[in-house]
Amino acid sequence: MKTNKSAVSKDTVPPLEMSSDNIKKENASKEDDVTVKEEQIFIKDEEELHFQTSSAQQGCGSQDITAQHEKQDGLQCQAPLNAIKEEQMAEPFGSIHAGISAEEQNFSSDHREDFERPFMTETSSFYSGSKRMKLDKPSSDSDDTILSNDTFSPEGTDGSECDELSDEIELDGEFSDEHDENDIQAVEGLAEQGVWHSANSNERKFPFSGKEELSVTPNPSHEGKIWPIDVYSMFLTNSIIELIVRETNNYADYLQAQPNLTRKTRLNSWTPTDSTEIKKFLGIILYMGLNPQHSMESYWSKSVLFERKCVRDIMVRDRFLILLRTLHFNDSRGPSTSRLDKLLPITRLLLERYQRVYKLNREVVIDETMVPYRGRPIFRQYIPNKCHKYGCKIFKLCSPDGYTWNFEICCGRSESCKNLGSAESVVARLMHPLLGTGMTVYTDNYYTSLPLAKFLLDHKIYLCGTIRSNRKGLPVEVTKAKLKRGEIIGKKNEHDIKVLNWKNKANVLTLTTVPEHTDVLRATGKKTRTGSDVMKPDSVLDYNTRKKAVDLSDQFISFYSPLRKTRKWYRKLCLELLCGCTVVNALLIFNKYCSGLHKWTIVNFRKSIILSLLYGYPMEELLPDGRPSQITGGLPIAHCLNKAPGPIGKTRKRCVGCYKRICQSEGSKVADRKAKKVSTFCEGCSGKPFMCWSCFGSNHNH
Repeated sequence: MKTNKSAVSKDTVPPLEMSSDNIKKENASKEDDVTVKEEQIFIKDEEELHFQTSSAQQGCGSQDITAQHEKQDGLQCQAPLNAIKEEQMAEPFGSIHAGISAEEQNFSSDHREDFERPFMTETSSFYSGSKRMKLDKPSSDSDDTILSNDTFSPEGTDGSECDELSDEIELDGEFSDEHDENDIQAVEGLAEQGVWHSANSNERKFPFSGKEELSVTPNPSHEGKIWPIDVYSMFLTNSIIELIVRETNNYADYLQAQPNLTRKTRLNSWTPTDSTEIKKFLGIILYMGLNPQHSMESYWSKSVLFERKCVRDIMVRDRFLILLRTLHFNDSRGPSTSRLDKLLPITRLLLERYQRVYKLNREVVIDETMVPYRGRPIFRQYIPNKCHKYGCKIFKLCSPDGYTWNFEICCGRSESCKNLGSAESVVARLMHPLLGTGMTVYTDNYYTSLPLAKFLLDHKIYLCGTIRSNRKGLPVEVTKAKLKRGEIIGKKNEHDIKVLNWKNKANVLTLTTVPEHTDVLRATGKKTRTGSDVMKPDSVLDYNTRKKAVDLSDQFISFYSPLRKTRKWYRKLCLELLCGCTVVNALLIFNKYCSGLHKWTIVNFRKSIILSLLYGYPMEELLPDGRPSQITGGLPIAHCLNKAPGPIGKTRKRCVGCYKRICQSEGSKVADRKAKKVSTFCEGCSGKPFMCWSCFGSNHNH
C-alpha cells in the first residue's frame, strides 16, 4: 500500500539520536566552514595572475576543470547554499529535506563537492592547470587575453559566462611553486631579446679598419739618439708647461692680493716662475718618488742621514714649497661649471696627446682605478675590495699592454646614454672616438649587459666580458644550468649575442659578441695533476689575456710613486697623471719603438727622465766634470757676484760670511744686529747666498 508523502505525520519520523545542543554546534561549524571558504575565494580573487589564452575545455564541472572555473562555481553556489542553510535552520530537524526540490538538492550536492576541494594547499588544482605568463601588452598577432580582477567578479555570473571563460584559458602544462619572480623576468627578457639558439660561430661582419702605429716621432736630444726624455716630451709638451706656468703665476698673484697675509709668509718673497723652473720642479717631484723620506723638508736637511745634495743644489727649500703651494692648472676665480673645473684644461691637453701619439690595435680594455685620497671631495669613492679603499676613481681605456689611451675622472653620476645605465654609459663615452672601427672591447661584470652589447654592435664594436647572472634578458637555461666541473652551455640570440656558462671551480658566466667565440672548449697548453689537458672556452682565454691591461698600468704607476698626503685633491690627481700615467705611457712607447732589443725597467726610465729634467743629461755617465748648473743644466757657471733685481730695500739680506763670523765669536743674537745687509749674491754657489765684496773674495780665492 503506497503511503501518501503529504499524509505522513511528523510523529512517524524516526527520532534523531542527537540533542539540540549537538545540532546547533554542527550547524555552527558548517557555517564557519562556508565563511572560511568564502574568504579563501576572495583572497584568490585578489591575486593579479595573467594567463595565456587558448582553446577552452567544455563544461565547468568536468574532471580537468581549472581553478578559474572552480572559483566561478564557488561564487555562483555561494548564494543558493546560504539560502538552503537558512531554510534548513528554519525547518524542524525531522523534515530537514522537506520543501527542497530534487533539482535544488542536486545543485547543492554538486557544488558542495567543489567547495570541499582544497584551495590553499601547495598541490591545489588552482596552480596545476596552467602555466602563467606575465605580459605587459597582449600581442597583436595572437589571441592572448589579459584577465583582470573584474573577470572574477561574483556579481552577475552564471553558467554560460563560466563556459565562455573556460574558452579563454589554455592548459599547457603544470606550473609548480618552485617558479619565482626570476623566472618571470627571464620570460620577459626572452620576449624582449628574442629566441635563443645554439652558440655556434658566425662570420665577422665588421673588419678592423684601423692600424696600430706610432703617429708622432720623437726628436733625438743628445748624441743623435732617442732617450726617455724625448718620448716623455711628446706627452709633456710646451703647451702643457706654459699652461702650468701661466696659471701658477696667476694664482700666486691672487694669493698675494689677499689682505690676511702674515708678515713672515713665503708669499712675500714670491717671484714669477718660468718653464725651466717648472721642469726642475717636476724633476724634484719625480726624484722624491725614487728616494722617499719621512717629510718633505728632510730633502734639504744637512744631516748625514738625510742629506740630498742634488735637491739642495737645484732649488732652495722655500722656493720649492711656495711653488708647491701655488701650483695651479686653471683659473678658479670665475663661476664654476663642473666639479672638475680645476683640472679640465690640462686633462684635455693630456688626452689629446695620448690619442694622437699612438694608434691602437684591434683590442682594448676598460676598467677603473683608484687614486688614494682621504679628503672630503663630494666625488670621493669608497670601494672596500680595492687596495686603496678611499680615493678618486678614474675610468681608463687601455691597450692590452697597459697604454692609457682614454680616461674619465668619476665626479658623480653623469648623463647616461639612451637605453643604457650609468656604468654602461661610461663604456659608450670612452669608446666614442673608436666607434665604427670594428674593434673588440673587454669589460668586467660591472659594465657588461645585453643593452650595452646591442649598442656596441649597432656601432660596429664587439664586446666580450664577464656578466652577472641577475642581468635582465639572459636565458634562464644558461644562467640556472646545473653543470659539473668542465662542462659548458651557451645560447645565442638573433643579434649574435652569445651567453656562455662554463663550470670551473665555480660558474663563470660570460657574454660575447665576438664571432669566433663558441661553446666549445679549447686546450690551454697546461696539464692537470692527472696529466689531462686544461680546457677552457675561447671567451675566457681571451678575457684573461687582455683584461690585465689596466692592472698592469696601475702596477707600473705604483712603482716609485711620488704622491704624498695633501689637502688639495686636484694637485694629487694632476701629479698622478703627469708623473704616473704619462711616465708609464712613455715607457711603453719607448720599449716598443725606440729601445731596440734592450728593454728599460721603470726605475731606470724614471732615473733618466729625472737627470734630464734636473741637469740636462739623460745618464750619469754623460754628466760633464764638475757640478752641473742649477739654472741651465749644462756646464758649471763661473762664480760671480750679481745684484738681486728689484728695489734695494726689499731685496737686501744679511751677508752669509759676516753672519757666520760674528756667530762664532759673539752669538746669533748679536749677529742678527751686526751682520751686514747686502743686495749682491753669488751666482755659482749652492743656494745663491748673499755676500758682501770682502766675504766673496775670501771664499773664492781660486
